[in-house]
Formats: sequence, structure tokens, C-alpha cells
Amino acid sequence: KVEPLQDLAYTSSNPREVLKALKKHEHEGMVALVGHDPTLSQLVSILTIGQEAPFMVFKKGGVAMLSCNVVEAGGFVVEWLLTPKLVL
Repeated sequence: KVEPLQDLAYTSSNPREVLKALKKHEHEGMVALVGHDPTLSQLVSILTIGQEAPFMVFKKGGVAMLSCNVVEAGGFVVEWLLTPKLVL
């Protein structure tokens, strides 16, 4: 059963605040986030390379799957990335 998480930090435009919220839910198993740029691209950069400067930019409708063993900056790996044309 999927349960929505009620944490206002996920609505933050500060990707480091979103990372802190993810850390609180580290043992949930799987978390899905929906967002907008530039925050989403900055968040993916922090999660994967530990730096806020985006190394990629999401197009509207783009989707990415990230995984990690430990929720920390630079601790995530991009498993796959779908562009809007592939999603539709």
C-alpha cells in the first residue's frame, strides 16, 4: 500500500532541505518525488554528485529513478532517466 508522506520540507525550493526530509524517511524503502526545475535538477545533482550545480536539466515530463544504500549527498546513483518523448 502506498502512503503519502506529509512533510512540508518536500515542498521546499531548497534541495538541501528536501535531502534532510529524505534522510528522516531513509527506511521507508521507496520514495517518489515530483517537482519542478531548477529545484529538481539541483536535487538530483546533490543526491548523485554532492554539488548543487546541475549536471543535467529535466525537461517537462521527464522522469528519473535513483537508488542508494545510504541517504546522503553524493550517495545516490541514477538507475535510469526518461525524456518526455519516451514517457508518452
